[in-house]
Amino acid sequence: MCTRKTGLRLIVVAALMVVVQGEIAAGDVPAVIHRIEMPSDWYWAEMQGLAWNPADTSHIYVSCDNAEHIHDIIAKIDLAGVEEARQPNHSAKGATFTDGYVWTVDADGGVRRYSADLSSPGVLYPCDISWGITWDSDASCFWGSKWTPSGGSVAAYTRNDGGQTLDKIVGSDITLDFFGIDLSYKDGFLWIGDQTNNLIKKIETSPGSATVLETWRMPKDIEGIVGGLTWGSYGGFDVLWCATVNPGHAIYALVPPGLVPAVRVWGLVAMALLVLTAATVVIMRRRAMVHGGS
Repeated sequence: MCTRKTGLRLIVVAALMVVVQGEIAAGDVPAVIHRIEMPSDWYWAEMQGLAWNPADTSHIYVSCDNAEHIHDIIAKIDLAGVEEARQPNHSAKGATFTDGYVWTVDADGGVRRYSADLSSPGVLYPCDISWGITWDSDASCFWGSKWTPSGGSVAAYTRNDGGQTLDKIVGSDITLDFFGIDLSYKDGFLWIGDQTNNLIKKIETSPGSATVLETWRMPKDIEGIVGGLTWGSYGGFDVLWCATVNPGHAIYALVPPGLVPAVRVWGLVAMALLVLTAATVVIMRRRAMVHGGS
């Protein structure tokens, strides 16, 4: 028969379950609040870059490389996955948006600039960026990433419209100990995909070895490896949009860990309430038996 001590133990166990699971949910795993399911012919698309136009919150730009049927493009899609425009881009990688243009890394040797409606071929700005790109609205410069034999690096670039080049800022190099892919700037920091370990990392913009301030693990319900990244919005939240590669059939809106409780936490809370209720019943019955026998 359950005793009062047993009931108290059940209460303690339930409380610990909620606390521990809550810590997991609020730790290093972001919550997925929206999923853009891509058409079937995008299934093996390597969506290496995403770009967000703050003035058009119903669309997102995605750059693809090595797709089986749609090889090498930059496309504009709505948040339901319907493609509205596209332009070819040679082995398209990272992407970003600024000043009414979408920019995407091109294997021809630089970054290509397109109009927001993707109505015409892009203009190539030569530079040594080979993977990710993002616009720093505070410093008015681009940050670009490339792979190196030891991992990767990030550097800042100024926009030279006269010469149509992106010029690297001397002394801005950030050394990575992982293969950094697309990146996105927000509030003084860079968020970059770590394709070596399938993580998303927040780093400082200070030159030298990268200082990692925060690391996100990919939610278990996301298939594939981290690809394109861009900060944007959805449902009243600031979200980090994340595309995947291998396979690349979805784009996810990620909310920072702890901001929205994970579904598993709600289920655990319900379980804990059931345990607490059962424990309370046991204790009340025990007390009734004690009082009845006295």
